[in-house]
Parts: sequence; structure tokens; C-alpha cells
Amino acid sequence: MLIEKLCASDLTGFLRPGKYNDGGGLYLQVTKSQSKSWLFRYTYNGRAHSMGLGPLHMVSIEEARIAAQKARRSLADDIDPLESNYKDSLITFNACATAYIASHQDSWKTEKYRKHWASTLQTYVSPHFGTVPIHQVTTAHVLRALASIWVTKPQ
Repeated sequence: MLIEKLCASDLTGFLRPGKYNDGGGLYLQVTKSQSKSWLFRYTYNGRAHSMGLGPLHMVSIEEARIAAQKARRSLADDIDPLESNYKDSLITFNACATAYIASHQDSWKTEKYRKHWASTLQTYVSPHFGTVPIHQVTTAHVLRALASIWVTKPQ
């Protein structure tokens, strides 16, 4: 079965929740709240995996296709693309957080909870290491972010 590639000009028109196939494991994922992000789905060592490539407003269709091609090359070399992606990527913590929220928010029970995730990360994490590439985030970054709220926020 031949998959027709997505057209860049049509991406904003996808409003129904679901996954829209661009071929080769690349999907545009639309959530119930109509947030859109890129997803690469693949099988490695007999197990299905999904790898977020970033939100549509930050990652163009061309960039998503390049990232998916890089992931397919990793698979061809028997390397899990999730491993190679985090080691080689310059994607920031903020971009990963946005992609994570976009891909998981439909499983969260309330709109308030969804907003709380984004707000908490934006307020307490982003100022400390939001612009740091994800593979460079260290325990020291996390401790610095937590230090300012440990004594003021309830557990």
C-alpha cells in the first residue's frame, strides 16, 4: 500500500485527533486539544517504540522528515534511535518537555492537570535549564532548579 506524503500547506488543517501517516514511520499526532507534534514509530529488538520529534510549531515537516530519516539510518545500523537521538541531538529540555506534554496530555484526567504540567515546568525548570540540550542536563541542573522551591512548596 502506497502512503501519500503529507503536504506542508495542509498541516494546520488537521483538527481531528489521531495520527496522520507521512510514511516511513513518521506521523503527525493531533491530540484532543488540537496540539500537534511529530512522532516516529518503529520496532527495535521486537518491541514497538515511539519517539517524539517535537511540536509542529517548532519542527517543520522537512525537519521531521530529516529526523525520521536519521532514525531509520540508526535502525539500519542496529542502533536504537532513541539512544542515538539523545546523544547526538541539540534539542533542548524545553522542546522535549513540550513534545512530552503534547504526546501524553490526552491520558491526563483534567484540563487543569494538563495546564499544571506546562505551567510548573515553565515556571520552575525553564529558567534554570530549559535552553540546555537535553543530553547535557545534569543532576546539578535539577538540584539548582529544586533548591529554590524545596523549602517553599509542599511535597
